Amino acid sequence: MDGVLLVLTAITLYRISIKLARPLQQTCGALPVLVRALGLAALFTAPLGASEVLHGHGTSRCCSACCCCE
Repeated sequence: MDGVLLVLTAITLYRISIKLARPLQQTCGALPVLVRALGLAALFTAPLGASEVLHGHGTSRCCSACCCCE
């Protein structure tokens, strides 16, 4: 039953976002709306990942694999 509630919640929130985004995109343009939406999403989800970043443990091998290009 929990999965069904999650799906219904997702559908409802997608519907609300479409109802809000369409008029904003028509008046402001698609790119400014997208940039603001991504910025707000990053702000809202940053606290959820901040504790994991602070308590995480990385290795120099891991970091060098992400930063170096061959």
